[in-house]
Amino acid sequence: MTRKKPSKTTDEPAKAKTAKPGLKQAPGRTRVRKAPSLAAVGPIVTDEEIARRAYALWESKGRPFGSQDEDWYRAKEELLADR
Repeated sequence: MTRKKPSKTTDEPAKAKTAKPGLKQAPGRTRVRKAPSLAAVGPIVTDEEIARRAYALWESKGRPFGSQDEDWYRAKEELLADR
C-alpha cells in the first residue's frame, strides 16, 4: 500500500523571488532597464517640426484637398535626411 503525500496547503505567504546571485539589488526595489541611448534611437524629429514642414509643402502645392498624409511623410523624410 502506497502512502499519499499530503497536499501543500499553508497559511504562509509565498516567498518573493530573489535576484540572481552576484547582482546587488536594494531590498524592496525592482530593477529598471536603462533606456537606449539617443545614438541608438537615431535623430529625433518632433511632431511640431514635421507639421510646420508639411504645411509648407501643402501650401507650395497650392493647398490641394486630401494630401495631408503624403505631405506629412514627405516632411518627416526630409527632416530626418537633414539630420
